[in-house]
Amino acid sequence: MRIYILFFCFLSSFVCSIFAEGTTASFLKLGFSARARGLGESFSAVSETPDAIFYNPAGITNIQRNEINFSYGQLLENVNYNSLRYIHSLYNNNAIGIMINYLS
Repeated sequence: MRIYILFFCFLSSFVCSIFAEGTTASFLKLGFSARARGLGESFSAVSETPDAIFYNPAGITNIQRNEINFSYGQLLENVNYNSLRYIHSLYNNNAIGIMINYLS
């Protein structure tokens, strides 16, 4: 009888862990781009904006001019999300970029 009880407890904890998708750090899943969110976060192949620095850092070489991008979002409970991205295009399809995120 004890084996059945232990097996049931193990099985129920396993099933609960499979369906538990929440996390205490769900703010880490914030999207950085409306376009990327619209594409279902499959943005790595389409990297022609400064948002590529997050989704595909190698894709910033496709950017031919200097670009800056700023995002602001107001979330629940007076939580604000700010993001600043800057791409500086260099010669021979090289680029350097910086991304600053701020969550307050």
